[in-house]
Amino acid sequence: MSAILHGGWMSSLVLAVFLNLAAVGAGALTLEDALNSEDLAWTRIQIDDEYAYTNGAHNILPYDLDGDGRYELVANAYRADSLQFYQHSGNPTEVSNWTRYVIDDDISPGNNHSAAHYTAIVDINGDGRVDLVSAENTEDEDVVAYLAPVDITNLGAWERRVLYNSGNSSWGAYHIDSGDVDGNDTNDIAVLMRYGNRIGWLNNDGSEADWDVTWVDTDITQPFNVKIADFNNDGQNDMIASSITDSKVYLYTYSGDPGNEANWSRYSLGQFSYDPLTLHVEDLDRDGDLDILFADHQYHEMPDDFYLWKILIRTRLKRNGHGIG
Repeated sequence: MSAILHGGWMSSLVLAVFLNLAAVGAGALTLEDALNSEDLAWTRIQIDDEYAYTNGAHNILPYDLDGDGRYELVANAYRADSLQFYQHSGNPTEVSNWTRYVIDDDISPGNNHSAAHYTAIVDINGDGRVDLVSAENTEDEDVVAYLAPVDITNLGAWERRVLYNSGNSSWGAYHIDSGDVDGNDTNDIAVLMRYGNRIGWLNNDGSEADWDVTWVDTDITQPFNVKIADFNNDGQNDMIASSITDSKVYLYTYSGDPGNEANWSRYSLGQFSYDPLTLHVEDLDRDGDLDILFADHQYHEMPDDFYLWKILIRTRLKRNGHGIG
């Protein structure tokens, strides 16, 4: 059958898996060796050719949803307004081993386009199974959760819950992330409203629906990506967000009760001449401090030795009194 690795603004989108079969898969080379090799011995395996640009194939996340030791692929198709995952049986390089399971083919009823862009994979009800939480970009349902059953292939057993509804169709919940913001050992949700120009977090207090929101920034312009992590190593999670109009990446830290908007502080990590979009957080140099990667949306001076995308690694956060450096 078939599945999607990356969506975005491309003229044609298909679901694909890239595997370095010749080198990394055989154990002959490290991943670093493979990425630095001239021929890049990666094999492209297309596992879904049905979700293309017209469907809005946009985002994909690899995760072992059912705990069997094999990765599923969770994907959004925002023009098709659907949420699905792809599961393989046996060799993932064999296209026939892949099966698509559509959890919801109408995530945002009544919305004909630009609905489901991003999904977070996280256990929100503490049952030990990871659930799926989607940003919906609609008037009636901004953040919706799908609680996983024991058998994830039993599509009728997935339970749908509306976690947050802004009631404002012009705001558009666009991107989300998960993490424990208030330190109560439950997974909260960070959410940004791309056209509502605000970033906040939803408090997971155990309620089945209608989680309380705390807006930490209502001055940002067209935020695009948000991440939760402890950037200053003080034992409590912070947030970062990119803004394609401000051309900045912002850091948000709090002191006291994170449910109080006044307790949050915003720091700019730099003014850029381009548009930072997708954010990733990782300790790249293994020094114990988190680093930030982001992709440039409109960089007009691409050096000849960069291919496809210029990935910019910016601003390692240092420990100091303000939490930034």
